[in-house]
Amino acid sequence: MLIAGNAFAASWVKYGAGNNGTVDLEYFLDAESIKASGHSRYVWLKQVDLKKVRKGLGKYKAHTLDYVLEKYLVDCDAETLQLLDDNWYFTDNVVDSEPIPYSAPRPVSPESVGEILKKLVCNVTE
Repeated sequence: MLIAGNAFAASWVKYGAGNNGTVDLEYFLDAESIKASGHSRYVWLKQVDLKKVRKGLGKYKAHTLDYVLEKYLVDCDAETLQLLDDNWYFTDNVVDSEPIPYSAPRPVSPESVGEILKKLVCNVTE
């Protein structure tokens, strides 16, 4: 399947945007990273903080977030998303890539960027 759209970089395709009043985010997926295995899809995502207002956590709390790279497992049959890896990139070139604790699969919410993501990646075949 070919995914078309405005590319952020060579393989990054914008699939959504959001604003909660404080943070403006744009969501991208790496179309080349999508791997299909049965009813599962693995994909790298990028969240870009447009206003640069989010701060890191813990020892990174003094740093301003630029973007986050995350690897997800999408279960197309169960309609769940599971975070497998995340890396926080800050505006001062600091990167938080510490291992994350186990993340349980969570249901895909209707009318969400997660639902858009699921529809896009579940159309990719092995």
